[in-house]
Amino acid sequence: MQLSFQPIGEQKRGVCVPFGKKKTTRKENATTTMRGAFRKGGGGGVLVSGFLSWGGGAKRCSHSFVGGFVGIPKTPTSWRRGGILLRTFASSSSVESIYGRSSLNSSADERKKSLVIVESPAKAKTIENYLGKDYRVLATRGHVRDLVNKEGSVDFNNNFEMKWTATVQNAKYMREIYDACKKCDAVVLATDPDREGEAISWHVLEMLKKKKLLSGEDKKATTTTTSSSGSSSSKSKSKHVSRVTFTEVTKNAVLEAFGKPREIDLRLVDAYLARRALDYLYGFTLSGVLWRKLPNATSLSAGRVQSAALRLVVERETEVEAFVPKPYWSVQATLGGESSPDRSAFDAKLLSFEGKKISKFTIESDENAAEMVRRIKNTRAWTVKEVTEKETKRSAGPPFTTSTMQQEASKRLGFGASRCMSAAQKLYEGGSFGDGLITYPRTDGTHASKTAVSEMRKVIEGIFSKQHVPDEPRYFRKKQKNAQEAHEAIRPTSAARHPKEVGKRLGEFSDEARLYALIWARSMASQMSSATVEKIALDVHNNESEKKKEIVLRANGHRLTFEGYLAAYNVVSARRGKEDDPEDARVNKDDDGDEKNSNEDDDDEDDSSSAASTSSPGNESWLPKLNQGDSIYVAECSPSRHETAPPPRFSEGTLVKALEERGIGRPSTYASVLRALVARGYVAKNGAQLVPDSRGILVSAFLASYFSKYVEYDFTATMEDTLDDVANEQKRYTDLLTDFWTPFKSECEEVSTVEVRAVVDALDERLGMHLFGRVDEDAEEGANRKCPSCENGRLGLKPSKQGGFIGCSNYPACSFTAPLRPLKGLGDENSESAQMEAFPKSLGFMPNTNNMKEVVMKMGPYGPYVELVDHTIVVPSAEQVEDESEEEYGSEKKKTKKATQKAEKPRRVGVSNIGKKTEEVTLEDALYFLAFPIHLGEHATEAFVDEEKEINREAHCGEVTLSLGKFGYYVKFGETLASIPAKFMREELQNDPRNMTLAQAKDLIEKKRRKPDSTRTKGRFASKAAKEKLAKEKAEKKKQRAAKAKTTKTTTTKKATSKENDVNDEKETTPKRKKPLTAYFQFAKDNRENVKKENPGVSLGEASKKLGAMWKELDATTKSKYETDAKSRLEQFKREEENTVAN
Repeated sequence: MQLSFQPIGEQKRGVCVPFGKKKTTRKENATTTMRGAFRKGGGGGVLVSGFLSWGGGAKRCSHSFVGGFVGIPKTPTSWRRGGILLRTFASSSSVESIYGRSSLNSSADERKKSLVIVESPAKAKTIENYLGKDYRVLATRGHVRDLVNKEGSVDFNNNFEMKWTATVQNAKYMREIYDACKKCDAVVLATDPDREGEAISWHVLEMLKKKKLLSGEDKKATTTTTSSSGSSSSKSKSKHVSRVTFTEVTKNAVLEAFGKPREIDLRLVDAYLARRALDYLYGFTLSGVLWRKLPNATSLSAGRVQSAALRLVVERETEVEAFVPKPYWSVQATLGGESSPDRSAFDAKLLSFEGKKISKFTIESDENAAEMVRRIKNTRAWTVKEVTEKETKRSAGPPFTTSTMQQEASKRLGFGASRCMSAAQKLYEGGSFGDGLITYPRTDGTHASKTAVSEMRKVIEGIFSKQHVPDEPRYFRKKQKNAQEAHEAIRPTSAARHPKEVGKRLGEFSDEARLYALIWARSMASQMSSATVEKIALDVHNNESEKKKEIVLRANGHRLTFEGYLAAYNVVSARRGKEDDPEDARVNKDDDGDEKNSNEDDDDEDDSSSAASTSSPGNESWLPKLNQGDSIYVAECSPSRHETAPPPRFSEGTLVKALEERGIGRPSTYASVLRALVARGYVAKNGAQLVPDSRGILVSAFLASYFSKYVEYDFTATMEDTLDDVANEQKRYTDLLTDFWTPFKSECEEVSTVEVRAVVDALDERLGMHLFGRVDEDAEEGANRKCPSCENGRLGLKPSKQGGFIGCSNYPACSFTAPLRPLKGLGDENSESAQMEAFPKSLGFMPNTNNMKEVVMKMGPYGPYVELVDHTIVVPSAEQVEDESEEEYGSEKKKTKKATQKAEKPRRVGVSNIGKKTEEVTLEDALYFLAFPIHLGEHATEAFVDEEKEINREAHCGEVTLSLGKFGYYVKFGETLASIPAKFMREELQNDPRNMTLAQAKDLIEKKRRKPDSTRTKGRFASKAAKEKLAKEKAEKKKQRAAKAKTTKTTTTKKATSKENDVNDEKETTPKRKKPLTAYFQFAKDNRENVKKENPGVSLGEASKKLGAMWKELDATTKSKYETDAKSRLEQFKREEENTVAN
């Protein structure tokens, strides 16, 4: 019900129009009586839209007026609006307004004037406090729409039109926004100022327009007004929509932004649409090619950033495998100062020997190093030749961005990217603190607001000293070309909130508290004075004046004279060593030795190895105070042998850094990309290392072979620049998509014509070194691919569900298989596991069997297993089996033979059950486990029925066996399987199941028989009875359906169906013949060898592309001949098929 009329003070005419009712001509007089207790005060009230707004009243009051009521129902009706119950009565009786609550809030108070939409709920609370009661702030919590997850969501034939759908996880938040929009007068879109934030605002605006919540067309948003003559009019008023942006959530910044509203920037929206369509077309199309060309790989996927990241990991693994360690030697000495009061010793290294400077590879052998050590020990007189002292300054880097936070959290705390972002998100939301503890954690900006910088400087002076505060505030800028800097750097929302306070609330060792301490220290350090370090170089020589006889030893050290910004890290860590220093800490000096202007610092990260250590005095390279000419003695001297190390594998932190340095992707997407690589099985984690799995290596090799342009690092980085061109109106997004899609689609179609066998051969060729290792220079060609079993076959890559394996070219005559080469560096490289395991591998023969029963380790689809091979059973070859099958096709003898082979299945046990590595499994281990099942004796049981527990066990008589299964040891008696409890195994059997007696087994069996079956009726763990019952029900339903269908058919139909079924059975039993080659594949077959001869070393993928180009350029006559021959072969094939069916 809506009521609108003038303020109450005297009798006025009003209008009462019930919702959903048509107006009638009947008018009646009525009296409205308003009763209620109000607070003291004066004033009148306004009754609007079914709500009473009362400005005051010092007493219990009532007021009546005469009004014209239209469409009043004859029976009392109730409407509930905002907690107020209104009852209307027909005739001239009063309309009583009875309040369901005593609140003084009116509709004008509850109806907010403006709705503000942001992304984060943590932001929403803060901004609503800044704006006041006239604003309601709601959060979308991320993107509200996404492309439909199916083919055709981007219509490239219709100017790249996109099909959007609302995200399920954000639906309830959008419903809240819809409801709030109905009650507001204006909508303010205040999402983030970057490309993604602009897109979210655009999506929200489109969804509100679709719901018609902005045009005033919604019935509930219609306002009814009363003219002075008493007539009513309905006026539709459109809501005002504006866009505001701010890079920092401070009161001044927010209020300033709301004072400068603007429209949605369609340039940024176009850039977003281009990126979203590009990623969709890239991923959907390329994943489809992967599914078709890599067998049994339907779960594979490709992505613009994901594929580039995978390539980085795989290429680093290739470098590790190709690395050849090189030895080198160094000489160290322990020196002491004779004039030093405490004669404390210090370490030095050999700098030059007999006038020759010692570099890394100068010392070539153990003998050479030993000779140098001998000469040094025999020299008695040593003096200080030179002491060099130099003071340097080191300044802190900027506060964290998303990527630098992930890198530091990985290195300092051992957090992966997902774990880091999860902890950061919780800190941002605030949790029990109510307000957020840090600023927005997804940012590429390094700047901080002036308010935050001022607060940090005050806190630094309070915690440390005035000396720790630089004269001028430090402001940073981002040099990265594609940086959007939509948000300020990651910092504490309040610098005064100490990490210890957060640790007490969240737990000292929680992920959130540890990450907050790192963020706090980094932010505070960015506004602190530089650290002062005094570097010392001490040269000691053997008092020889001739250069050719001089031996020089050098000791390096440093003293921390002023800790500066390092004091911030001391606060959060009681013990700080070299590993606790920030990675980007560096000596901030120019070539002239002057300190750089700290205001011009950027966020470039220098390698920590290039900076001097700033560890605490207890961990520093200590040097005594010595002067030139002081005497020195050599306490000890020894050589050390080293080997060069391969490049380190990527961790999540270093991979994020590599992606950012190359301009690949955005920092906010790195965590999801890394998560996808692990989830898809492309990459495995070995501690902190990211190691490519065989699936990942195969996928990366396939993409590099056939789509090399689209997995290049420059392609992804250049694409980011092009998206910025779209945002700057230098390029239309449809033109960008056309330039990408046209050649990309052509290449995908071309690769689709390549045979799967050709793809596998191309991968085999590309991954040769990874699979089979390098070939020695003096070895014959192909020696690394020689089959160790048949000795004349060639080893090659074979596809499988698990990613692939190595097999022999003479299969099935040779059944040799091997897993893909183990990755170098994982474990002991001197053990057999570092070499390629050859399967099958003999472990020996069972004793007392005249070498007729052999224990062999084999490789199966689920890993290695041990099998007992009985050589007394003659197993026919594959050719013999095929010949016999053809002769005995459809006969009873074939069925009997198959049944016999199934019954004679050999004993097997998985290596995983043995609990050892493949190279550690011995013959004794294998015989121990192959002994199962062990016969314990005979047992007979009576029937057992318990109706209450629904137990019905039949009587049974048979053997009792002790067996080993996937989940451990168990006792079997007929259909009863009784697991051996761990406590029983430990206490009764002394951890040896062979100690099991028949009596103990009977006891376990009886306990199992008296337990009710599993309550599960479906799935893997359902009871056997439940499964049988379900199978019977399905069979019964199937019979009923068949009987029903049978009654509806005539006798003629039955005969025809029977005859047709006989024909179909014959078709099914007849082996299918291969279709003849098409014109193009016949042409490729005829010319493939010529292409290989003309282009030695060409890969199969490139050869296929050349053949495709040759086919396109082929003259019409030759092409017509190929097509005619292919057509005639196809017709001949069809005629033969028809003859086969007729016979």
